[in-house]
Amino acid sequence: MRTITGIFICLFLAGCHSNTVTEETSDTVMPESGMVVLTKEQIEIGNITFGTLTREVLSKDIKAKGKLILRWQKNASVGTMIGGTVESILVNVGDNVFRGKLLAAITSPEIIEMQQKYISTRSLLAYQKSEFERQEMLNKDKINADKRVEEARKDLTDLEARYQSLKMQMEMFNIPLEALDAGTIQPVAGVVSPIAGTVEEMAITIGQYVEPNKLMFRIIDKDNLLLEIRVFEKDVPYISVGQRVTFSLANLGAEVYEARVTSIGKTVEEDARTVKVIASFNNTSKHILPGMFASAEIHTDEQKVDALPEEAVVGEGTDDAYIYYTLSPSSDSVYAFAQMRVSTGFSEDGFIQIILKEPIPPDARVVISGSYFVKSEELKQGE
Repeated sequence: MRTITGIFICLFLAGCHSNTVTEETSDTVMPESGMVVLTKEQIEIGNITFGTLTREVLSKDIKAKGKLILRWQKNASVGTMIGGTVESILVNVGDNVFRGKLLAAITSPEIIEMQQKYISTRSLLAYQKSEFERQEMLNKDKINADKRVEEARKDLTDLEARYQSLKMQMEMFNIPLEALDAGTIQPVAGVVSPIAGTVEEMAITIGQYVEPNKLMFRIIDKDNLLLEIRVFEKDVPYISVGQRVTFSLANLGAEVYEARVTSIGKTVEEDARTVKVIASFNNTSKHILPGMFASAEIHTDEQKVDALPEEAVVGEGTDDAYIYYTLSPSSDSVYAFAQMRVSTGFSEDGFIQIILKEPIPPDARVVISGSYFVKSEELKQGE
């Protein structure tokens, strides 16, 4: 690197009138080899600004296409395990519901029969508990045989199992046990939402007979979506769980959203030679919906590096890349610029990694915009 000296420029300027700086400089002042001389007027025309290397978090970006999908545990198809007629519907499509929210009520002779069995079994269980206790007391007094006690114990165990089974069935059909314990049979059973979310689909009408396990409602939770990305197999080795993903949605303008890689597929799609990568995304917008297509960038190998705006580098990505800098004070009316060869690395969000091939002078001011204007002037002065 050549050391920049501007003494000859300053001596020349001391004898020039201010209204002839540009003309005299171009005609009389000859820059040293490898240097460019610009006046303040030229710097303003070229929109040249100065700065220094900064520390930025940059990464190797892998571009990919994908779409938003629902989490598997946030997508529920709701039906009933017993056939019946729809008595009432308590929600509409688009309603927000909480887990356990009553969606509809169905009626069926089987529902009434189950409740009768529950009440009968509960009564028998109470009787059998008393009978077992009586047989135990008689056995202690040697009035009856051990065999009678064991038979009473077995009958009690069987009834307890039957009672617990029926109790669980009542809970599954959302029939209140308090009413049954009071001897009141409900004519209907409730269908409730297994998750919190939004009613996306409703496939029933009042009076319709619904068969077991047939779709009645579809509930989705779009607050916690997944981003499904298709990554080319050559890029998979650079991807790992936890990496940051930024993406934009085609229908929602240029806004950028952020997600994190949560899983990486283990198979390659034969047709496109891609691997499925899943990233987690917390949705805070009512306009973002499952199924939207996304353009994504996976930020791999994130590092804090020396960086400059991409506009600062001439010949970015080549072996001949370089930047311009000046040691001229800001109070000077003419600045002298020199080149410095650099290597470039990651680029992201308008910044690019800079790897210096030699130390930059401590007082150097780096051209961060307008580098190609300086390059153009350099070519003119070299003619």
